[in-house]
Amino acid sequence: MMKVLYDDQMFRIQKLGGITRYFSYLYHNLPDERVGIDLGMLYTRNLYVQDAPLPMQNAAGRLLIGKHLQGLNRWYSKRLGRSGRYDVLHPTYYDPYVLREARGRPVVLTVHDLIHQLMPQYYAGDPTARQQHEMIPRADRIIAISENTKRDILRFFPVDERRITVIHHGLMLDPAAGPEAPRPDGPDYLLYVGERGGYKNFGPMAEQVAPVLRETGLHLVCAGSRPFSADEQALLARLGIAGQTSQRRVGDAELRALYRHAVCFVFPSLYEGFGLPILEAFAAGCPVVLSDASCFPEIAGEAGVYFDPVRTESIGAAVRSVVDDGALRERMARAGHERLGLFGADKMVGKTRDLYLGLA
Repeated sequence: MMKVLYDDQMFRIQKLGGITRYFSYLYHNLPDERVGIDLGMLYTRNLYVQDAPLPMQNAAGRLLIGKHLQGLNRWYSKRLGRSGRYDVLHPTYYDPYVLREARGRPVVLTVHDLIHQLMPQYYAGDPTARQQHEMIPRADRIIAISENTKRDILRFFPVDERRITVIHHGLMLDPAAGPEAPRPDGPDYLLYVGERGGYKNFGPMAEQVAPVLRETGLHLVCAGSRPFSADEQALLARLGIAGQTSQRRVGDAELRALYRHAVCFVFPSLYEGFGLPILEAFAAGCPVVLSDASCFPEIAGEAGVYFDPVRTESIGAAVRSVVDDGALRERMARAGHERLGLFGADKMVGKTRDLYLGLA
């Protein structure tokens, strides 16, 4: 059996998040009689792999590694990498240390986006851009999660196109989250999901939807990420929508319910590598109003209503067109369901398994 090792990088950083959702989904669903996957960690706080049989996934690990000795996970990951028990190393982010541990074995690297190259103004002091320049040209195989990401890789790095395989994400909401939660209490709402800083374009979006909220009585629900910062609270107060805006940290069951009952999902980012919330919205029958930037048209196709995220007044116009037209929302929900069929998680798993086996 071929053995693949996922290291500790993003599992150390994220308790929840898109990158660890991706790797944990592969970890749980890809192994078969030909391919096995191990996690290079003694202990993790990441919620997606709490059931993994890690050596110290217990109270002692929570105390020692979770609070004090987080470097032990890196030590353990390196030790496994050097052990010779693995045929393929697939690091979960871009730290080039893995190149020293590979010792001639193939390294597979998933490139989720190149935002650090495209918009470095948001990442002063962040080592990711430098690490990408070390890792991407030297990886044996590169998984790009969209054709748009592949084009970005070829733009920024001296990489043979034949080493890049495009494997789109599939829908990865956790089925173990149980049945969808009940409809959230309160007024009808627009939905925003994920982080809100920098290129996510939350502030300009809030400014443009504020008149819609004030005139219709709709609320804006922000799912995930952190509570509103002082600056965000001040912005919402200045716009007169502080009382119509809320932030919620939710699990998958609650997130599905938020999508299901939203008037629409608004996705205003200036750039994304894929945009997994698009598929989550499609699965719930939620109309999607989104940027016409980067990979979004590739993923949403004709099933979304688009706006120019730079020409911010177009955001409000696009949202209003969907809010005011119930028939349009019904057509968008049907189109989204059809579009979702192109992005099955089973396809993502199967293509990734085939890539691993091709390196045997």
